[in-house]
Amino acid sequence: MTYIPLNVHSQFSILDSTASVTTLAEKAKSLKIPALALTDEGNLYGAVDFYKACQAAGVKPILGCKICMAPGSRLEKKRTPGASNGNSVVLLAKNNLGYKNLCRLSSIGFLEGFYYVPRIDKEVLSAHKEGLICH
Repeated sequence: MTYIPLNVHSQFSILDSTASVTTLAEKAKSLKIPALALTDEGNLYGAVDFYKACQAAGVKPILGCKICMAPGSRLEKKRTPGASNGNSVVLLAKNNLGYKNLCRLSSIGFLEGFYYVPRIDKEVLSAHKEGLICH
């Protein structure tokens, strides 16, 4: 059975990892891992470099994002004592449409839902779910 990591963070996940996308791709190649998913926290800043590094290393790149789901509306910006600010969900792109939807979701999270971290809600996820796998 082949192991494929589906929740890997790079230097673009501040305080979570210091690994560069090139290092990740090279390490996957050295361990004979056929594919690797980059799922940085709330952003896709390293997606293009990761894709190129994986292609050069002969590793299949899987683009994704670990994004925070707001407990209610992404537009609600207040903390309820004892309640979570949101729960993380990992989204992976199945195809080009999925990648475009990931970009949209990340942007909406920063522009509309930002409250300590970029957040989305069920409404916006439902509107941009095509081509995505929820892990």
